[in-house]
Order: sequence, then structure tokens, then C-alpha cells
Amino acid sequence: MIQRQPDYPYPHGDDWKEHSIALRNSLIEESRERIVDYNTIIPWLDSRGYASLNAAVSSIGATVTTLAISSEFAVTDDTTVPSTMTLLFFRDGSLNITAGKAVTINGAVDAGLFQIFEGDGSVTFGVGAVKELYPQWWGAVGDGVTDDTTAIQAAIDVAKVSPFHKLYFASGTYIFSTSLDITGAGGGGGISINISGEHSETVYGARLKWDGASDVAMLDFTGAMSVKMSDIRIEAPVGKPAMVGLLFGRPGDSVSSDNHFLSNVGAYGYFTIANIYEVTSERNTYLHCYLTNFYNNASAFAYVRTKDVVFGVTSEYRTLTAYNGNNSGSWRAGQITSYGASVTSAVYLGEPNALKMADMNFYGEGSSIVRIEGDIGLLTFDSIRMESSSNARHGFHYIGGGYLYNFTVRNSDLIGGSTSDYGAIYGDDAKQFHQINIENCRIPSGNVNHYLLNVDIVQDGEVDLNIGYKADIRATSNNVTYRNMETGQLTIAGGTGNIIHGLIGNDTWDPGVISTGAEEAKELTVTGAVLGDFAIASFSLDVTDLVLNAQVTAADTVTCVLANNTGGDINIGSGMLRAKVIKR
Repeated sequence: MIQRQPDYPYPHGDDWKEHSIALRNSLIEESRERIVDYNTIIPWLDSRGYASLNAAVSSIGATVTTLAISSEFAVTDDTTVPSTMTLLFFRDGSLNITAGKAVTINGAVDAGLFQIFEGDGSVTFGVGAVKELYPQWWGAVGDGVTDDTTAIQAAIDVAKVSPFHKLYFASGTYIFSTSLDITGAGGGGGISINISGEHSETVYGARLKWDGASDVAMLDFTGAMSVKMSDIRIEAPVGKPAMVGLLFGRPGDSVSSDNHFLSNVGAYGYFTIANIYEVTSERNTYLHCYLTNFYNNASAFAYVRTKDVVFGVTSEYRTLTAYNGNNSGSWRAGQITSYGASVTSAVYLGEPNALKMADMNFYGEGSSIVRIEGDIGLLTFDSIRMESSSNARHGFHYIGGGYLYNFTVRNSDLIGGSTSDYGAIYGDDAKQFHQINIENCRIPSGNVNHYLLNVDIVQDGEVDLNIGYKADIRATSNNVTYRNMETGQLTIAGGTGNIIHGLIGNDTWDPGVISTGAEEAKELTVTGAVLGDFAIASFSLDVTDLVLNAQVTAADTVTCVLANNTGGDINIGSGMLRAKVIKR
């Protein structure tokens, strides 16, 4: 929240004394009980009565007061403003800090969205001095025309050394032309940075718009720790592409950049590599974040995540190899979009570990939506919706050498292109999949020439499927159980996989005459069923008004119960009883 100045008019020059008298008389009139000395209520002091800020601080000392600054006020020596002193800035007031000198402000600051700091010296805020810092205090305009680079960087530099302060961007478009340096913020036990913007439910009020070169990152967080960023959008417009929007580390960096939290952050426009790029970066969380990349080039992605060390790579920001540790993190309730048929994929995952994406929308026009490479484990995609033009051949495309293990996709709508031999989940070059779990996923009914799962080797795991459309699995399968498949829906081409069609059991049953208020029970063998699994039952004849229920009552056993609550005896005859078990 922007700190408001008092509603009464700001005095200037000779009007100061007259204003004080008028305000004092007003207070006397309101109280009607006693004469009140204005200066005992609000002890205003005019900065023009002192040669410099350090002179004012020395003279006033620890007295509780407000120092009104209505013109340029010099800072010629290192100065610490005590917590008992409030600095009130009028529109024309500012501190001009001499180069090499430092101001530490421990008291409150009352100022609007205009420049209050000038000169080449430095300023630092103590704990609790202000809640928010504004780029306007260092000269930013936010009008979509003025280059605000210097002012924004100055505000960032202060935020990096001022504890518990948020850098707040009020509504506006802030042009900047060189990479904003947020490197090292919070590193080594230092002060983490919190960047926020003005935002409504329907529009980003604060935008950072790029006007620089195409070979640098817009915001560089390399080595930073526990960065918070919310309610802000960065843009790289047409004709002014950036290499990366948010950079959290470069390949080969030895410093960590971890524990970042981004909420309602947008990265939109043209990025030659990616909107967000993570290397040597772990345990980051993205909530309601939206990435859109229009740059039509094979090396462009909307999101790149990896914790790799580069060996013999010609381009610093290209293919990465050699897994090097944990890379956990999570994405939730956002959208990642990449336009252009030449783009390899919207998302590139280079050997991440323990990564979760949930409630996400993916759109891509390249050869795949999500490209995965290297030895990878503990990937979970929950409630994912994939969309694409006809260019996308694969939903998930695993291309890395080695193993993909503990890979789970559930409750998701996947795509797989219209060309045969492709797949919604696709692996090539004799890759091995371990512990693959596909639950409640589907592919569009029009895609009849490709596979839901199309890989060379699947082993040592389960594939749990419950889909609404016809699809095929093609895999060489070793020690794999494919569960919850309706007969005729799914086939396996090649391998020795064990197919369990939905854990189904059946038997002929004649329950005979069931009296009113009575019930008959029948046990069915359903191999693989365990206590706690879900069970449903069906009968080949009309059960009229009888109630048919089923539950797992023991390992490999489902008990079906037919109850008569009608008020009359019923005999439905002999038929086929079936039970289906759904794994919990």
C-alpha cells in the first residue's frame, strides 16, 4: 500500500508560518477545552533551517519530530536518521547524497510517488522504517516511454540491503534496457528480496517492458535465495526479444539459487531461449504464473528447468547433460504457452528431480509439448490439459539417455498429434521407463493412429489407466502390470507385459427368491484386489428394484450383495455377475 501524505496542503516558503498558525487555530477550535500548542502535537521542523541532513540530525538528536523536506537537502557526511525522526517529503523535496557517503534511515518516511533520492551516495533502510520501497523514489516514471533502468536498479540495490522491505511497482509500464541485477540477494544468509506489483483480478497493473539487447536476461537472479515475486508482468515485445525473462542460474554456476516463490507472475513476448530458465536452482514454487513465448525458433521454450553441469556444450544455454543433485519444485494453477512450429517444445525438463506440476494448461505448436531429457525421477503431473495445433506429435517426449522412473500423470487431457507411431507419452532410442503410473488420463477421440504410451522399454512398475477413448499402448514390457483397462480399449504391441483388464472378476449366479427385507451375497475372485480398493458390480439381467452393491472384503475377494427393499418377494433368475476393482 502506497503511504499517503496528509490531506492538508503542503506549505512552501513564507507560507510555512501562516500554515502553522492556521492549523493551530483549527485544533484550538476543535478541542474547545484548552489552548493547545501546535508544536507539542506535531513538532514540525523545516529542513531549510539546517545546512545538511547530518547537521539536522546532530541538532535534533533523539527528540521525536517530523523533518519536513520541501526542497533539495544535502547529505555531505555519513548520517543515521534515528527511529524518532520522520522524514516528510513534499513534491520538490529530496536528499542529494554526496558520492561515497551513506544514509541509514531508521525512522519513518512519508512520501508520494516522486523522486526523493538523488546523488551518487547510498541509502539503506532499517528494520520497520518503511513497509514498501518504490522505484519512483529514485526517479522512475512508469509511463511506458521513459527509460527507468537506472531508477529500478537503484531501488533493487537498496532492497537487497534493507531487511523486510518490499519493492513495490505501482500501476504503470516501466521501460528498462539493461539486465536488472538481483544476483546474490539473500545469499550467504543475506537479505532476501520481495518484488511485488499493483494488480487486480483481471489485469496486471504493473509491467516491466524490455527495450534492450537479445542476448541477455531481463531479470538475473543468479545466486539469489528465497526471492518472492508477485502480481507483476514482464514483457519482451516484438522487435525487442530478450534471451531469457527470469534467469535463476547459468549452466556451470557453482552458487545455489533456491527456494523462490512466484505468484501471479506473467512473462509474455519474444524470448530466444525461454521465459523462465532455471539452472542450479531448487525448491522453487510457481502459483498462478503465466508464460507465453512467441519466438519461433527450435531453441526457444517457455520454460526450461535443469540442474545440470555442462560438458563440451558449444552454446551456454542449450542441451545440458550430467545429473547433479536434487531439483525439486512445484508449479500450480498456471499456463505455459509456446507459439511457432519450429519450437521444439513449450517446456524443457533437463534431468529434474521431484518436480510437480498441477492444474496447469500447456499449449505448443512444436514437435512436443513437454520435452524431457536425462536420468529423471519423481515427476508428477496432475490435472494437466494439453492443447496444440496439428504440429505437435507428442505430449510428453522423453529423449534423454538413461531412465525415467517414478513418472506419474493423472487426471489429465493429453495430446499426441495426428501422425501414426507417435504418442501422448513417447520415448525413443531404447529408453527405459520404470514405475510409470498413468491414471485417469485421456486423449482426444480423433487421434486414432497413435498411442497413449509409446516407448521401447517399460519395466518394473505399473501402468494404471482409466481413459474414455480408444487408445493403444506399444512397448516392450518387462515385469509390468497394466491395470484398469477395459477389454478391447487397449492393446499392447510387443513385450511380455501382464494385462489385467480393470481387475475384473465374474461368475454365473442365481440368487433365487429374495424375500422382502432380505438379501443374498456372492463372493467373486478378483486377483489383485486389496482391502481399501473401490469396487462396483453389475448383473447381466434386470435387477428390477433390487439394490446391488460390492466391496473388497479380503485379498483377491469382492463380496457382492443383492438386497430387496421393495415390500415383495423377487426372483430375477440366473445371470452373469461381474465385479470391477479400482485401485485406491
